[in-house]
Amino acid sequence: ALFINLALSYVAHKIFNCGYSIMALLLIVSFVYYDIQVIRKGRELLGLPRSFSIVFRELLPLRSIPSLGCFFAATFTGQFFLFYSIALIIFIVFNIKGVKLVKKYAKTLFTEPTVVNI
Repeated sequence: ALFINLALSYVAHKIFNCGYSIMALLLIVSFVYYDIQVIRKGRELLGLPRSFSIVFRELLPLRSIPSLGCFFAATFTGQFFLFYSIALIIFIVFNIKGVKLVKKYAKTLFTEPTVVNI
């Protein structure tokens, strides 16, 4: 992933004269490649199917796509506060069960610090 990022960034900068925002998107591309490889290897080690559609659904669940679309809209339009706010609201609505679970764990952590045994 590091070499892919370096190669893509070099080509974007030297050949296409791209700005930093495009470099950030290229970094995301290399991270996505890395994540895909980790998911494929993990599924292989567990003996689970690792077709492209299964790996893609695990990498990017459908409930994450609207928030991701807002982030891309913010990048391309420059309306960061508006689209980031919308993305956060959409993320919370689609992941309310996980948000409640994090709230529960945070409350437990602060009220009973002995639950963390270091």
